[in-house]
Amino acid sequence: MAAILAENELFRRQLLELPGLPWIPGPMGVSLSKGIGSSQGDLLETDSPFGALMRVSTLPGLERTRTAKEANERLYAKLKEDLEGQKRKSVVETRMRSFGDMLRNYNDSLKRIVKAMLRDPMTKGEILRWFAAGAFGNPARAKLGRRLQKVDKNLKKTSSDALSLNAFDILLDLCLPFFDKPEMSSKIDPTYYSATEWLRSLGETPMTSKKPEGLRLLAVNPFRAEYGTITEYFFLAVTHAHFGLLPCLTELMELGDELRNLEDELKRLDKGHRLYRAAEERSVQVRREFLAYRTTLFEETRTRAVNGLYDLVARLLFNWSGIDPRTMTGGSPAGEWALPDIFLVLPDYWITDLVEYHVTHLQHRGEDHLRSLTSSQLSTLLNFVVWALAGVPLISNPYTRGKAVELTAILCLVSADRLREAFVNEPSCLNNLTAQLIRFYVDIENTGASNQYYAKYQYRHQVAIIFKVLWKSEEYKNALIKLGKTSSDFERFINAVLSDAGFCMDEGFENLKKGEKLEEKRDAGGVLTEEEEKTLDQSMRGLKSLMGQTAQCVEILANLSAWTPQSIVAGDFKRRLGTTINYLAAQLVARGSRLTGKRFGTDPAAMLRCVITIYVNLAHDSDFVEVVATDERSFSAANMAQTLKIADSAGLSEDLFNGFQAFVQAALRKGDEKRLLDQILKDAPDEFQCPLSGEVMRDPVKLPNSSQVCDRSMIKQALLDNAIDPFTRTPLKIEQVIEMPQLKAQIEAWIAARIAEHRKTKMDVEAFSVHRQSRPNNTAVEEEKVDEDDASSIFASRRLL
Repeated sequence: MAAILAENELFRRQLLELPGLPWIPGPMGVSLSKGIGSSQGDLLETDSPFGALMRVSTLPGLERTRTAKEANERLYAKLKEDLEGQKRKSVVETRMRSFGDMLRNYNDSLKRIVKAMLRDPMTKGEILRWFAAGAFGNPARAKLGRRLQKVDKNLKKTSSDALSLNAFDILLDLCLPFFDKPEMSSKIDPTYYSATEWLRSLGETPMTSKKPEGLRLLAVNPFRAEYGTITEYFFLAVTHAHFGLLPCLTELMELGDELRNLEDELKRLDKGHRLYRAAEERSVQVRREFLAYRTTLFEETRTRAVNGLYDLVARLLFNWSGIDPRTMTGGSPAGEWALPDIFLVLPDYWITDLVEYHVTHLQHRGEDHLRSLTSSQLSTLLNFVVWALAGVPLISNPYTRGKAVELTAILCLVSADRLREAFVNEPSCLNNLTAQLIRFYVDIENTGASNQYYAKYQYRHQVAIIFKVLWKSEEYKNALIKLGKTSSDFERFINAVLSDAGFCMDEGFENLKKGEKLEEKRDAGGVLTEEEEKTLDQSMRGLKSLMGQTAQCVEILANLSAWTPQSIVAGDFKRRLGTTINYLAAQLVARGSRLTGKRFGTDPAAMLRCVITIYVNLAHDSDFVEVVATDERSFSAANMAQTLKIADSAGLSEDLFNGFQAFVQAALRKGDEKRLLDQILKDAPDEFQCPLSGEVMRDPVKLPNSSQVCDRSMIKQALLDNAIDPFTRTPLKIEQVIEMPQLKAQIEAWIAARIAEHRKTKMDVEAFSVHRQSRPNNTAVEEEKVDEDDASSIFASRRLL
């Protein structure tokens, strides 16, 4: 039938006027040029004569009859039998190509029909209106709408995946001629949405929701409405990608996740368990649907065409924004920048769809998808990441920037070597990416989203993956070192990494405690409820994820301490750095043995090796050594001895071993000296003491809002976590604090007088030493018992290990 219509002009015209079958079902008409109209996606598929042709696919269509449903069931069964019955991957791929060829041949007939109707003046406008109706009738096919439909079946008034994907394929084919021809693609008019009601009609969110304060807008000329332009083809294709292709990819991802969860559940349950049979039956059904979607969606010809579409989308965004990533340095555009008002009406799904398309293909096809990208397309993709992270007010939602980070992380996981080479060869990445990722890591702390506190860890985990690839090249190491000396974001970055390390470790051990309790019940012969089984699974998954992120944070700190040690201890947060590292060491010593085993994916010895590396690399800074030594909560000679013993079980170099011994000896001496000094200064006047630390201030500053006087290092540390006055909860920046040179001079004079007075009593500070047996040990965790004499013997001879 499709072939006949493709060749017969009379039949095509009659298709528009079939009795009882409206061309576009619905109460209102559709105007393509105005971007308004009303249609219903399910009626467009089942009641429109063209819908009957467009719904043929291996994907599920709308089945209004029992016969249609049975036909789909037979098709799925055939697909499952052909693919699952094969043992060799090559045979499976051959079968998949065969199904792909069948679909492609049919789609070719549909494309010929549409192109013939576009050439005919009597049908040209009607066929484009039909595709516009396919968009207006299916806004609920977007992600949120699909989730609601799964909960409430009465909401399902959209076209099927079958019709929606076929419609997208045809529009994609219309755009192919101008993907690689700038003289044609330059004719795409960016004002198409601003001159029509498309965005409002589809209910989508613009990239920029409101004009940022103090930013100029650049006016653009209105779109000249006419049928059949390159502009209309392009905008229809991108819109149908959003409502056609992307929902299908989302369904594939969800089916894949469900299939993995079911397979894990079947491995965990005994065959006699009451839940086993239901899980087995569901896994058969999900596997069948998953194979159907995978076979259809990863057809190679479509993949290369969609690569071209989103390559063009990225290049158009560069041009329309006036930001060329290749000319940027430092992570953002130089000089004055004006926001084109077109970004007030361009939908933000242009960015998220581009990312999710590549992410899905990379996750399922891996390097095959990476190879499908030309070198020019990969370059555009990396430039797109830099553009999206540029920090200009193009994008209102910070999680839209997060999608660019997600894409980059998955690219790194798929092929680290190729990406490392591409990063080095791409000037925009070399000049901007390190600064952008550090800024993003910090900015994602506060986004306003309801789940921001936990969602941020996902994005920071992805940043750590990217850094691991980047930092294997000298070019990016040098960029980091330079940034450590010049960027105000660097201290905030280190502070955030420290916070993440401590929080993720604590949460990880809480998950371990919860999971162990349920495992003990099961091992004792108890039967876990369905809810308890889920809790156990979630706890162990959470433990693995959280400890993995802790390990990433510790590795980042170890690298920074090696490459830019002066920068990492140059700030005013040495106390935070020293106490956090001590706490991590103490926790791993006390509870790390419970993390052994492959199922946790955690190596406590490797983390302790990173901790030792940090201690040794920063041993040159006497203030840092003092902070470590006076941390009564977590530091002790016994703790340090156990740290060394566990870390060395995984292998430590001779230099690292000896360096850590020397560090601990220096820390013990420094602790004795600090305790003596505290004893000398214990009766300091109240006005000399910092209200945040209770210690004598060294650099007093006054807070403008509360008039409180604090030590600069303590208030700066507080502002790194939250930029508010801790006493009045009003906004405050470190640049606003008021120096107090007169009070500082009084404190220094008082300290000098107390030390002079102490010397008169002939107690030499250098000779003073507190006997180690009397040193208090208030370690906050339950540690393995090692007395101080044993600790000394461990440090004295490596052979004892």
